[in-house]
Amino acid sequence: MRARVALVTAMAGLLLAGCQVSVTGSAGVSAADQQKADRRAEQRDAVETALKTFADQPIAVYHGTAKDSAGAPVDLTLRVTKAGTSLGTLLLDNQGAQLVIADGKLYLSAGAGYWKSRGIKQELGDLYAKGWAKAEASELPVNPATLLVPAKAAEKIRATLSTVDQLAEPVRTKLPDGTEVFDIKTPTGSLQVSTAKPNRLVSVAAAAIDPAAAGALGTQLTIDPAAPDVAKKFHDDLNAKLDAFGQPADSVAQASAAIADHKFDCNSGNASCTTTVTVANVLVGGDSSGSQVHLVLTVQVTAEGLAGQNCSAEATAAPNTSSTMACTVKFNLPNRTANYKVLSQPSATADVRAAIDFPALKGKLDTEFKAIGG
Repeated sequence: MRARVALVTAMAGLLLAGCQVSVTGSAGVSAADQQKADRRAEQRDAVETALKTFADQPIAVYHGTAKDSAGAPVDLTLRVTKAGTSLGTLLLDNQGAQLVIADGKLYLSAGAGYWKSRGIKQELGDLYAKGWAKAEASELPVNPATLLVPAKAAEKIRATLSTVDQLAEPVRTKLPDGTEVFDIKTPTGSLQVSTAKPNRLVSVAAAAIDPAAAGALGTQLTIDPAAPDVAKKFHDDLNAKLDAFGQPADSVAQASAAIADHKFDCNSGNASCTTTVTVANVLVGGDSSGSQVHLVLTVQVTAEGLAGQNCSAEATAAPNTSSTMACTVKFNLPNRTANYKVLSQPSATADVRAAIDFPALKGKLDTEFKAIGG
């Protein structure tokens, strides 16, 4: 009886050992599955390398195409340093507009329609459209100084990639210039990264950076590869643009003008009449430190039986001050003795001119670009 019990125990031990051996035999990953995994890993590494390289670039150069109000294509280019200094074009109010962001301040050269859309009076909008005007960057559909600096843009793109199907089969395609890219479909559009090393970011859907960017820069943004002379050219172009500024208007601040002490004198000897007034200006909004108010005096002079005459004068004044202004008209009198009742009707307008210390500003830009090779 004891021997039978021992035999049963031994057999049980053998069966248990047999179960353990059978578990060790399992099927490996197929060659096809391993190849798919390798392709996904290659794409993942290429994207990560490209985004890191892009984030570390001192300058990003973006190109896009959008359509203006007439449906015509508008080529848009924008250069942005890692510090936010920017130069280029955006689509504003369905028209191409130039912008400069230097020392954290935005300057625009935009059409009158854009200023009207921002609630600016017609006469001021027409004035701003003639040259450059200081503006609020917060009113742009996309602020290059915050969203398009390389590091920030890379961060936004990486966040978009978190929603991509990680098990999707990588797609390779060739661009018209022969560059082969990984073409990755995201919820916001296409992301393209070169397959060749060193991997670089070739293009990205503008909405991947910010939904509003698609309206301002076009649907798809292509990105220039880093080049040794890009910083110098950017710096030179920026200095040339600043030289063309003149004295930009300031759309951030508004000024009003009021006329007082209206004096009107006529000289019958030379048939001239002079209007002299005091123009008081009042500044509202913006930073008045260093700003100047541009005043325009316009006078309509009428005389019974004579053709009306107009004259104007301009002056620059400190904010919230009064200025004496005058202008003179001259009549063509008939060759006879007569008395004429003459009436003078003066009016004045005021606009604010931005205060820019150009030598100091260029000095700051010199320091910035020297540090990045330009």
